[in-house]
Amino acid sequence: MTNLERPYVQAISVSPLMRLLVVLLSLLSLGLAASSESAPQLLYQVDSFSTIKTCAQRCFWYSSGGCTTDKLAADLGCPYGYCKKDGEFGALNSCYCRADNMPVAGTILSSCIKSACTVGNSLVDISLATSLYSGYCSSLGFQAATAEVPAKTTADTRGTMATTTI
Repeated sequence: MTNLERPYVQAISVSPLMRLLVVLLSLLSLGLAASSESAPQLLYQVDSFSTIKTCAQRCFWYSSGGCTTDKLAADLGCPYGYCKKDGEFGALNSCYCRADNMPVAGTILSSCIKSACTVGNSLVDISLATSLYSGYCSSLGFQAATAEVPAKTTADTRGTMATTTI
């Protein structure tokens, strides 16, 4: 592929210092009650949550008609307290931060923020929100699962090797 055929992609980098700051702020603002797996997630109470754009916040939770919905928990398939007061609506940390849910949450947040945050560079919003989420879960001792991606290697009639992700 020549340079003229390659699609233009603008690289955006969020400094490692910014990511570290988001994670540290998350860690500092957590209460001891949130450290239990059986406690409801309280990510929305972390001080740095209020620093992300409202469009990104709504990918985590939103209020409508007097009810608060834990959107990310619903998208992850976690049970949560629909239409309850603040502090009672969140999914349990044990589901919200479950190892196999963490990579899925990143994908869900990325997709939601990309479509919801149309002003400015959504890649910055995605980076801040996913860093906040992973920092919150990591601070509670949860780690994302690592999965091997199955692949198949084939050769064409000219002997050229190609690896395809299944």
